[in-house]
Amino acid sequence: MSKRDEELLSCIQEHPDISVDRLCESFDMSASQLLQSLLRLRRGGYYVRQNYHNNGNITLLLGMHPDRKSIYTDREQKKLHFAAIADTHFGHYKFSMKSVRDVYHYCQENNIHLIFHLGDVVEGIENSSCTRYKSVDRQFASFLKEYPYDPHILNFILLGNHDNWSSKTTKFNSLLFLTDKRIDFIPVGMAMGTVAVNKELIAFCHNTGVSSESNIKLVLKGHSHQYRLVNNENGCIIHVPTLSRINTMSCSHDFLPSFLDIQIDLYANQFSAISVKHLQLQDRITPVGDCKVNFLKK
Repeated sequence: MSKRDEELLSCIQEHPDISVDRLCESFDMSASQLLQSLLRLRRGGYYVRQNYHNNGNITLLLGMHPDRKSIYTDREQKKLHFAAIADTHFGHYKFSMKSVRDVYHYCQENNIHLIFHLGDVVEGIENSSCTRYKSVDRQFASFLKEYPYDPHILNFILLGNHDNWSSKTTKFNSLLFLTDKRIDFIPVGMAMGTVAVNKELIAFCHNTGVSSESNIKLVLKGHSHQYRLVNNENGCIIHVPTLSRINTMSCSHDFLPSFLDIQIDLYANQFSAISVKHLQLQDRITPVGDCKVNFLKK
């Protein structure tokens, strides 16, 4: 542990919930340099918990390793606003990083600080005629290099079956790779995970689902490549569309890349309603549908 790491640890201990921005300014370091210091502290036996906020801020607190990722909202905030994307399949020739840049630009224009990725970050299949990169680790490395960065946007990322393809043939661990590379990447899990928002949970699923007995009001799913909203007794399941042009139903027709703008109304720190906009990427971002579900009536 370096002297600066020791000073950083002391500062976090003295100032619980200090922001990443303030630490970077105080120690004249970038977010990437701060992440490397946090990783060294973790290897030294100190775990610094990262708390995520609805406005894109990250605060730090010395403590136990959390079992679940959490997003905190201020008491006066009445909405949780985020963009949902899925199935980018980076490396496949039918995906362009321009689509992600368009989503980022939309978030910046609409004061959105959270992006939820519902899996299949990369194509994953090696030595395929569809891929530009012939190994999964190169796909992830290139994805990491080309993916946009904004200090006020956080990316909660679930990994899907394509992301885990390499585990059958190599020792490359995509989950650890994302965890250790960028502070704005927050891995939620492999195939399934949850994110806590105040007193509620949002389930992230890829090619799996949650128990029908679950009381989780909102389930976000990738894998199908098509947008669909399904109401159930407790809440709703939203299938997030692909941000690529890959049509899993037909080889002859491509999808248009699309994503979702989702707002959750908060009442007494609980979900009261959800509004969903389906947005398509062509020459410009085009709304193609919207709906609202009221949870209080269920």
